[in-house]
Amino acid sequence: MKLQIHGQKQVPVDETPAANGTVTVEVKDKVAVTGLRGDALPVLIDLPPDHVLELQMEGEGAPRLLLRGDEAQALLAGGAAMTRDGAGDDLLVLPTHLQLDPPARGRRGLDRGPLAWAVKTVQVLKVDGKPAEAARQLENQNPALGLNRWLPDGTLEPLAPDTAAEGKTWLLFLHGTASSTLEGFGKLIGAQPAIWRQLHATYPGRVLAFDHRTLTEDPIQNATTLLAALPPDITLHLVSHSRGGLMGELLARPQLVAPGTDTVFDPAEVQELAERDRPAAEELGQALVASGVRVTRFVRVACPARGTDLAGGRLDRWLNLLFNLVQQTAAPLDIDDAVQRKVEGLRLLALAASAGKDNPDALPGIAAMAPDSSPLLAILNRGPANPAPPQDEAPAQDGLVVIGGDAEPAGVVKRLLVWLADALFQGENDLVVETGSVGGGTPRAVAPPLVLDRGPQVDHSRFFANDRTAQAMLLGLRDPALLREGSVPSLPEQMREAEARLRGTIRSADAAPFLSRGRGTPLAVILPGITGSHLAVGKNRVWVSPFGICTRGVKSLALGKTQITEDGVVGLYYGALCDHLARSHEVVAMPYDWRLSLQDLGARLAARLTVLLAQDDSRPLHIVGHSMGGLVARMALAQSPELMRGFLAHPESRFLMLGTPNGGSWQMGLALLGRTRTVKALALLSPHDDIDDITAILREWPGAVQLLPPELLVPEPWAGFDAEAPSAQALALAAQAQVLLRDKAGIPKGRSLYVAGMGDTCAELLVVDGALSMRVSPEGDGTVLWRTGIPDGVPVWYAPSEHGDLCKDAYLHPAIADLLLRGTTTLLSDRPVRRGATAAVAATQVVPATEVLPLIPSGPQLLAMAMGASPPALLDRSAPSPEVRVTVVHGNLEFARHPILVGHNLGDPIMGAEAALDRSLNGRLSRRNARGLHPGIIESWDVHVEPVTTTDAGGAAGTGLRGGIVVGLGVASALTTGSLMRTIRCGLLAYADAVQQTDTDRRALAVSVVLLGSGSGMIAVADSVNAILNAVDQANRLLETEPAGAVPGDEPLRFTEIEIIESVEQIAVTAWHSARGRITRLPGRFALAGRLEQGRGGWRRTGPETAPDWWMEVSITSDPPEPAAPGQPAREGPLRYLLVDGRARVEAKVVATSRRLVGHYVSMIPDSAGMADPRGLSPGRTLFELLWPAELKQHSIEDRNLRLVLDRETAAIPWEMLDDRRPARDGFGEEVLMATKPPSVRYGVLRQLLAQRERPLRPLGGGNRQALVIGDPRGGGSTLPALPGARAEAEAVAGLLEAAGYGVTRMIGDTATPDQVIAALFSRVWDVIHVASHGVLDWQPTPDQPPRTGIVLGAPPLDVIESGILAQLPEPPALAFLNCCHLGSIPESDRHLRRDRPALAASLAVELIEAGCPAVVACGWAVDDGSAMRFARTLYTDLCGGQNFGAAVRHAREVAHDGATTDNTWGAYQCYGHPGFALSLAPRGWTEATPDAASPSEAVAVLQRLSTCAAAPPAPLSGDPAGTQRLRQDFLATREADLIRLGKFEEDIRRNGWADRSDVASALGDAYAACGDITSAVDAYRRAAMAETLTLPVRALQDRFALPLRLPKDDANELRAAVQAMGLLNTACGPSPQRLELIAGLHLRLAALESQAKPRNAALDQALDALNEAHDLATQRGSVAAAGRIALRRLLAAILRGKNAADTATAAGAALADLPRDDPQRPLALFLQALAQGDTNAIAALPRDDALQALDPDTLWTLAEAARLAGDCLTGSLGDAAKACARDLSMLI
Repeated sequence: MKLQIHGQKQVPVDETPAANGTVTVEVKDKVAVTGLRGDALPVLIDLPPDHVLELQMEGEGAPRLLLRGDEAQALLAGGAAMTRDGAGDDLLVLPTHLQLDPPARGRRGLDRGPLAWAVKTVQVLKVDGKPAEAARQLENQNPALGLNRWLPDGTLEPLAPDTAAEGKTWLLFLHGTASSTLEGFGKLIGAQPAIWRQLHATYPGRVLAFDHRTLTEDPIQNATTLLAALPPDITLHLVSHSRGGLMGELLARPQLVAPGTDTVFDPAEVQELAERDRPAAEELGQALVASGVRVTRFVRVACPARGTDLAGGRLDRWLNLLFNLVQQTAAPLDIDDAVQRKVEGLRLLALAASAGKDNPDALPGIAAMAPDSSPLLAILNRGPANPAPPQDEAPAQDGLVVIGGDAEPAGVVKRLLVWLADALFQGENDLVVETGSVGGGTPRAVAPPLVLDRGPQVDHSRFFANDRTAQAMLLGLRDPALLREGSVPSLPEQMREAEARLRGTIRSADAAPFLSRGRGTPLAVILPGITGSHLAVGKNRVWVSPFGICTRGVKSLALGKTQITEDGVVGLYYGALCDHLARSHEVVAMPYDWRLSLQDLGARLAARLTVLLAQDDSRPLHIVGHSMGGLVARMALAQSPELMRGFLAHPESRFLMLGTPNGGSWQMGLALLGRTRTVKALALLSPHDDIDDITAILREWPGAVQLLPPELLVPEPWAGFDAEAPSAQALALAAQAQVLLRDKAGIPKGRSLYVAGMGDTCAELLVVDGALSMRVSPEGDGTVLWRTGIPDGVPVWYAPSEHGDLCKDAYLHPAIADLLLRGTTTLLSDRPVRRGATAAVAATQVVPATEVLPLIPSGPQLLAMAMGASPPALLDRSAPSPEVRVTVVHGNLEFARHPILVGHNLGDPIMGAEAALDRSLNGRLSRRNARGLHPGIIESWDVHVEPVTTTDAGGAAGTGLRGGIVVGLGVASALTTGSLMRTIRCGLLAYADAVQQTDTDRRALAVSVVLLGSGSGMIAVADSVNAILNAVDQANRLLETEPAGAVPGDEPLRFTEIEIIESVEQIAVTAWHSARGRITRLPGRFALAGRLEQGRGGWRRTGPETAPDWWMEVSITSDPPEPAAPGQPAREGPLRYLLVDGRARVEAKVVATSRRLVGHYVSMIPDSAGMADPRGLSPGRTLFELLWPAELKQHSIEDRNLRLVLDRETAAIPWEMLDDRRPARDGFGEEVLMATKPPSVRYGVLRQLLAQRERPLRPLGGGNRQALVIGDPRGGGSTLPALPGARAEAEAVAGLLEAAGYGVTRMIGDTATPDQVIAALFSRVWDVIHVASHGVLDWQPTPDQPPRTGIVLGAPPLDVIESGILAQLPEPPALAFLNCCHLGSIPESDRHLRRDRPALAASLAVELIEAGCPAVVACGWAVDDGSAMRFARTLYTDLCGGQNFGAAVRHAREVAHDGATTDNTWGAYQCYGHPGFALSLAPRGWTEATPDAASPSEAVAVLQRLSTCAAAPPAPLSGDPAGTQRLRQDFLATREADLIRLGKFEEDIRRNGWADRSDVASALGDAYAACGDITSAVDAYRRAAMAETLTLPVRALQDRFALPLRLPKDDANELRAAVQAMGLLNTACGPSPQRLELIAGLHLRLAALESQAKPRNAALDQALDALNEAHDLATQRGSVAAAGRIALRRLLAAILRGKNAADTATAAGAALADLPRDDPQRPLALFLQALAQGDTNAIAALPRDDALQALDPDTLWTLAEAARLAGDCLTGSLGDAAKACARDLSMLI
């Protein structure tokens, strides 16, 4: 054969072999591929069949393909063309870019697509030498052969022969094939240094590594050598890689056999080995027991424990892949002479194997991994003949952990390696070992943990470099149980789970009659294919059970030998289909004994179906027959007229065949000849049966023989195959079945359907050159040919699945349901589209008639072989990925991608993350909070989501969700990780429920979430992350178990993406590390999406420690008196404190303080001054030291809002007056001390009762709100002094409440009698009750009257309303203000009125609070009238203005103090309630305080945050113009507030001298631009550009010239300078669509300034040139939206330039037609159409279009700019109309 390629032929240079080498390589031809350019002509070279073709691909580290000449055509069929030259010789035309189709047997579920690769050089090589010689030479390169210590510095030193084990545990590394310790495990040192150090810390001086020959010696020889070098009685922890795991299995075997056994190999097992290997096996078996070696931990990584398909096929292809993998992983910078020699040695070895077409037997070390030629593999996978007794739920005796992986393409080099592996593997692989093989080995009593890694970072050489698998190795060495939680279920475990699910879904046909869905529900009958039903002997399952095969042999399945019964259908293949159909059908699965004849099985089925139809004759019958099951159904329908009548009686009955072999299958002929993988696997698993025994049994099964094609139903072909024909009885039954099924019998006309699979299929058996061969056709499903399986006239659909997967693959289930219910489907193609095939693929190929056994199968793998299915995947790719994608973002919540989940602490104001969500929802949270609907307690929630229209990067419209979820966090001090997880889970499930109601088609859910609970400090960041991930995991599990929807095809909802957002960079970094650590422990459930993502609006390096609105909680409770000793008085109980400060809990007791002493100083408080005492002698100072625990005093100077949670006893203490100002200790002089405000003025102090703390907020009153104001009522006379200050206060409060919309009832002064006041109190429900009056405690007006405590109302007998009566109010008010302590003109003789005032206030407040009043203000002692007025006015002004209770109290206290610093009125008010309580909603536009930066860096961070968080214009409310207008007004108020705050911040920047710094000025320009102040932004950018040290970004420089376009006046010189600057930027940075569009805008402005036509047209031409280039760039980059926008601006420039009016009008109409009606660019297109058509009326009407109300300011400005330019550039009525339009649009903006 000749090879043709374009290039230049070069002089061959023979390769010089190594000095002692025996493999020679002669370069016969060499071509440097140059493509079709220049003078390169086609080059012809000879390619003899026994020579090797080497293709070197283009690129650094690119692979080389090594192909024998006689195989090149087949392997390159997708990229090369075969033809004939002039002499009639075969000519293979090789393109310069080789296209490699995805292999037909490649991994399922991955759409690899064709791989195109540039060829660099082509060589034809003649290779002489044997692989064994090259392998020996390669192994000799390792200088460290033998057992070594592996030292911490990475060096290896031989282990001394006399080393003792010393009773300690040693760590031993066992490397893999063609590798060494440093090559296999060395990445631990560089990529995982922490793990490397930890290993040496755990095993100091006891880390061993065994370097050994892996090619020329088998594992038995390796283990024998190692055992001789190990210290006796050593305890080992093993870490193995690849083939080293087989040696590890041998070392661990003594722990897996019964105690007292003298060898690990049974004599019968030894006899299975080749005769030459038996003595070594006997010796090793005994030595392993005698040596005393114990393996207690075994981490087995990427081990081909069941064998490997690469080794089992052709040695040359496996070595080619191994050589390329080693070459690719040896980084160029690390290549030294030793590495280069290793790479070249592997190439020589691969060349030698390619030249000789060698099989694995050529290298004993490789043959040990080939199932076809390795009895050792079969022995290890069967387990010992005398196993150790099982231990329930105990870990494996050797502590086994299994780690494997699945490589995915990433980058061009990796893609070609994956193509090579896929060409040889049948399933998932890591490029060298099939993933399904890693779980094999000796069966353990308890399945070991299985850790799988998947992704582009995975390949066979990187397990110890990748984070996940390296960490799993470390955890496995510590304790295998640590990995059990995230372990991937093994294939047998998955099969058992599928069986369990199936039993809950279907019923047997023989079960008692029932109707699960009512009459008329379709009945779906599932008939499995051959081997698709379990078979059992008694209660012991034989099929499918490797254990049953191993113990009973295949002979137990012979006809007539034992009593066989069917034991259910195979759930792994039919369970999911049954689950899916159960949503719309009653499902019955009918297993059968597939060994029996079709006649027998058909009769049984007909009887069963007839009974089922009789139960409900109103329902249609839907039969699904898979493979042989379709023939059984046909036979039943053909043999039973009654069944056929019942089937046809309902017009909706249907018969669906899935891959049914109506004309037989040549694959069954292969099986009867013993050539299939299934038969070979059965022979290996069964110790009693060989291949001849098994085929003899198969030939007796009528069911198997009846599946043969007609050509094999006569004896003659079998003689030609030199094989025994099936029995005469079986052939006779088969012939009879053919007669019964001829002429399409049993295929109801018009009711039958067929689904065909796709796969290379045996089309004929023939003898070629004396060898049995088969013709392979792509026109089949891998088992059944289309031409013989599909009946004529039956509608057919094609699916890209293999024969056995037609019932298993989940993507097919909706199509199957469709076909059954409707008789047709659009989910499948009715024409075959072969995966990965090209026109160059030959229709058929003739290949040897044998299948290579890829591995020693587990039960599911054996079943897949038998059913003709693809190998089962440990992580099924046919279903949606179970992993939840987790992204951690450093940014602001306002830019979240998904609906936002936030938390709310009970009683707190809406702040922080909630406030951001509230703004995005236009205040909805505030409204619902005011109505009492906002969540607070644990496991409460509120969901706010709505669908929105989205546009992807390609311009395609879609539907998304916006909004958020709020979950209750309860009381901050009581929050735990467990309660946090529960409340998040409830919120997620509620969100899923809401989505299901609003978006029924959505199945995948995504949510953004903040670090809930971490702001309070009660929950660490790591615990918050764990709670979030656990909640998502549990929510998904619950959603998966929910009943399916009523609509056929519905899939369960599932959370697939979580975005964790944190605004402070350091906390975000911590969250990312926490997420990574947790996800490592939950493999398969979550996937971390890369590194920390830098979002918008985050604090970089800096940020507030805690939210300024956060209230630190301090609980103060009193313990009961301690029991007294006999004869001794009872001891007072201590006060107990619990502090929740946002970072930690601090608990302390005060034991020694006397309550009597405290009471004395409390009684002094009313008469104490409000100012500081320089001597420290004030009662407040003393009480602070007496009452505040030493552990908490350090927190007192932090000036943080305090929320005091008190009981009845501690509420009587005036906590507001405690004074922490220490003149001596704090070093304050008298002047500083006197200027320092007391604690409760410096920061907020609120009270709560224990009973009030966990009470949700009450909703705000709506409609006609009412207030009762009582001021010094004296009607009927009073013996107490008048209180003019109380009257003035009451009048002022009444006025404030009336101004806020309250209806106010006044009870003030002499006109208010006690009976009127009491009647008013109980006459109705009051929202506010304000009392300014006398209050008394134990007061006796006369000696003969009992003492009274309460509010004085006037003359007896109703002169005092006592505290208990307040609890009888019809409904407690929202706010009660009890100021019963006005000084007025109280004479000295009435000082008793001042006594115990704090206790009086507490008594009144407690009664109201316990009655349910949410907010109470009670005055603790007599106060100054002026200060009391200031306090009350400020409090009510703030509350009526929408401020929350906490902020209003803090402000009122500060105003009262500053107005009169010498009195203590500010401390007299005891204010009880939640900080977040409010009387009314806060006005929109209220913003946080002006920030205060400590440094220029923080100033930049603050400005960046302001830029990204600037208020955006609200979306219009559909059908609500008034509501839209209100939203716009709120937006303008918010923007005005932002600008005021920004202006103040700029003043601070200037004062600090930072205004001219380039970085600060640039960030300031960004902030002003975001807030809409273009003039200030331009000024800031100018300063940034003129700074001495220029650090502004290119974007800021662009904005410097772009923003002036937004200003009404133009400067031609500035515009020209801007054009020049943008041109320089394009030259320096390369052109961009945005920059070119800006340049065009500048030219358009210049055109508008020109009064002469010539310069105007020149400017317009330059604008058109720039827009044309911008449009081309945007189109090339796939920016559909940008290209559309630029096209409209280009059309504007063309119209202004005066281009052909008809053309521009046509273009405008086309642009308009392409835009959806809701597209924001549509008004601009309408304007351009009117402009092109000269329609002045349409232009004039445009500003009045309601659609403009929905436009954002930027889009509206673009429209106004177009009108302005048209007005300036055009003349006449058209120009005038455009100018008027521009004026109107400017007003609208």
